[in-house]
Amino acid sequence: MREATSPGRLSIGSALRKPARWLPLALPLTLFPAAALAEGAPHSDPVAPVALWLVVILLAAKLGGDLAERIGQPAVLGELVVGVLLGNLTLVGFSGL
Repeated sequence: MREATSPGRLSIGSALRKPARWLPLALPLTLFPAAALAEGAPHSDPVAPVALWLVVILLAAKLGGDLAERIGQPAVLGELVVGVLLGNLTLVGFSGL
C-alpha cells in the first residue's frame, strides 16, 4: 500500500528509501560514540553508549542495503554483509562494539 501524504511532505518510508535526505543528518551521530565511550567520563549514563552504537549499527546496515540495491542485489544482502563486517571487528583489534 502507498502511504498517503500531502504533496509537500515526505513520508517516513520514502525518506528511508532515499539516503541522500537522511544521511547528512544522521552521519554526525556516528562521531558521538567515541566521545561517549571515553574512559574516565564522570557520571556517564550506561545506556548512552549502547544506544549510540545501536544507531551506528543501524545506519551502517541501512547504508549497506542501499549500496547493495545500487549494484542490483537485495537490500538484505548488503545489511548482512555489513553485519558480518561489524561483527568481526574484534578480530582486527577493535573492541568498541
